[in-house]
Amino acid sequence: MPLLCPSRLLKYAILKGRMADNANFEGMDLEGANFEDASLDGAKFHNANCRHASFRGASLDGAVFDATDLTGAVFSSFEHARKATSLRGAEIKHVTQAAGAAFEGVDLTGAVIVDASLDGLSFSGATLADAQIESTSLREASFSRATFTGAKLVGVTLTAAALGGVQFNGAMIESSSLSSADLRGASFESARLIGCRLHDVRAAGCDFSSAELSESEFDEADLTSAKFAGAKLVGVSFARATIFGANFAGVEGAVDADWTGAHGSAFGIDLVAIRSMQLPG
Repeated sequence: MPLLCPSRLLKYAILKGRMADNANFEGMDLEGANFEDASLDGAKFHNANCRHASFRGASLDGAVFDATDLTGAVFSSFEHARKATSLRGAEIKHVTQAAGAAFEGVDLTGAVIVDASLDGLSFSGATLADAQIESTSLREASFSRATFTGAKLVGVTLTAAALGGVQFNGAMIESSSLSSADLRGASFESARLIGCRLHDVRAAGCDFSSAELSESEFDEADLTSAKFAGAKLVGVSFARATIFGANFAGVEGAVDADWTGAHGSAFGIDLVAIRSMQLPG
């Protein structure tokens, strides 16, 4: 049934399963509203109050959340549902109130997330393929089993985020911080990490094969058994990193990297030889 409501107040309204494509909810009070399984493609939520609203199972493709209050809002897909909550191509911009919001299992393919504060939120199992994320804080957020294939991240803070097993294959990540993040078992194969900080990351078994890592910093990182085969290391810092069992076969720019204090026996590089070549004169 289509949604026909001119009121600015839809607080705790039951709108489950309603049709509201391209609806304009600008400035509305939608606190606690139930939009589960609703069709909200192209809907506008500029400056709306969506505190504790539920969008589980809804279709929100191309929807716009601009300066929206998403505190406690639930977008997580229903467990075992045939179709995930969909935010494909949606825009989440200038969102600074989102504590407790949940995006588990959500399809965010091609979504645009700009100037948002989403610290500590859960995106476990979410799909962020081809998403564009800029100037956004995701400190301590959880992304277990999520995918960022082909995504572009610029100026993103993922400090201490849970990224174990996450797929970043082919992603472009610039001027972003992943310091202290858990990257165990994650894959950055053929990705580009330019000017990124990965200080003190736990990246045992992480795959950076064929990745471009120019000017990125892995200082004090645990890179045990990590894979760097074919990666580009120009200007990369591995200062005080642990590289036991890591694979650096066929890398480019190893001599130009900073290996100060790096320790452990790795495959494909000879730290003694590299350091002798780096000596002045």
